Amino acid sequence: MKKWTEILNLITIVSLSSMTLFILLIINYEWIRSSRMIENIYIQIVLIYGLPIIVGLCLVPMKMTASTLQEVGICRNHKTYQDVLSFLGATVFLVIFLYQNSKGQMEGSYVLQFLFVGIGEEIFFRAILL
Repeated sequence: MKKWTEILNLITIVSLSSMTLFILLIINYEWIRSSRMIENIYIQIVLIYGLPIIVGLCLVPMKMTASTLQEVGICRNHKTYQDVLSFLGATVFLVIFLYQNSKGQMEGSYVLQFLFVGIGEEIFFRAILL
């Protein structure tokens, strides 16, 4: 009986997470498409893909399983200099990335999109499902 309960819980987590992601993607896409207010491709990618992926694949399953950020692997390092170096490295990467790719170049938007997909997938599959 316990085995079937666990299988049902797993199906529920996967189903609700994927439906949340799907609905948020549609809502954000239609909102961006109909409003035409946001012309920057990077902001569009963050709004259309980034936020739904983080909410649908990370926050919803974390809430359903009552997981904390530390349990899914998002926590501060014990040594502060590691956090500072990580933040500086990410900032330098972001500045170079945005400087090299102007608004008209689509290649940079694909990289940004896959970054969100990778983060959401890793947190969902490795931290929550496993």
